[in-house]
Amino acid sequence: VSSQQAKDGNKPRIDLGQLKDKICTIGLTATGLTDIKPIPLQTLYPALGVHGCIIDNVYRKDFIRGTNKATRNLVSILFAVFVGIIFLLIRKPGRFAFSSLLMAAVYSIAALFLFNFKGLWLNVIYPLAAVALSYTAVTLYSLILFSMEKTKLYRLATTDSLTGLFVIGHFNMLLDARIEEARISRRKLSVIMVDIDHFKDFNDNY
Repeated sequence: VSSQQAKDGNKPRIDLGQLKDKICTIGLTATGLTDIKPIPLQTLYPALGVHGCIIDNVYRKDFIRGTNKATRNLVSILFAVFVGIIFLLIRKPGRFAFSSLLMAAVYSIAALFLFNFKGLWLNVIYPLAAVALSYTAVTLYSLILFSMEKTKLYRLATTDSLTGLFVIGHFNMLLDARIEEARISRRKLSVIMVDIDHFKDFNDNY
């Protein structure tokens, strides 16, 4: 209509200068379209609107750019190494877990920011999986180390370092356990004490 008005020498309803050097998609608001009014509860979007979006992106060269495989792998490896470094610096399970979650959250927010404002798509799954795997591996390592240390301390507390024999505290612990077991099962318990004659001479010599 505006084009015809301009041809007839009349003032067009729309300033045609605004359309110069632009691609115009006509028909987005045509009343005959069945999908003209999408609503939030309906995923359907007007087909002409989709085509208009595509044409606009091609014209403005506005495309989503993804990182290559090497970059994705490098980021994942760096995240895994960084988690290990954090553990070596902190060595406290609570703070380590908080730091890992904070690092994952910061990366996710940064990836979302780059996607929305720069059109750069960063893979989120692999780095977050690297953080989770590193955290799991470090946690298992800590548990194994703690278990080994506990076993070592128990051995030092129950055996004599010179002879390797159990100390009296170990026998007292076993005796208490047997007494409690007999009490629960209502069974009789006997204790036999044995003394070796002239053992002092053997002890003094050896």
